[in-house]
Amino acid sequence: MKGRAFASWVQPIAARFRSTRREVAELARELPEDAWQLPSLVEGWTYRDVLAHLAEGDAAIRLVVKAVLDGADTDMRPQNEQRESRNAAILQRGATRTIDELISSALQDSEETQLLLSRLSDDDENVLVITSRTRPDPIALGGCLANYHHDEEHLAQLRAATMVHS
Repeated sequence: MKGRAFASWVQPIAARFRSTRREVAELARELPEDAWQLPSLVEGWTYRDVLAHLAEGDAAIRLVVKAVLDGADTDMRPQNEQRESRNAAILQRGATRTIDELISSALQDSEETQLLLSRLSDDDENVLVITSRTRPDPIALGGCLANYHHDEEHLAQLRAATMVHS
């Protein structure tokens, strides 16, 4: 959404998240129907599974941001321990949705993340968080978000589908 204001440290992160998710949607619209059932570079997942995962893919980072905004516990390790069961549920829901629905959901998921990011302040940049991606050591939220390349990783995997079909 245009016109949304971000703290100066958040702006480039929000722009990267938004741009990458837009690229995911554009690429997904270009993939032929028969590509979605092929095995992806993620072990045990099809390309459809990758897109379904991205349709709800910002949930983990939103947990971290919400905790900071709410002044709650920022040790995300307990939630991260449930990652496999969450992913299984996401893939199960994704199996019943059309590709267009998954794309729309991925864009809506991104918009929800953008809204949360717009609520962060300059002071939030240095709040310490612990996630599975940061190991057991705390990391400043600014570093956590700057190093969060979830969508870029999955975008690269979806791009591999275009190589199979070119």
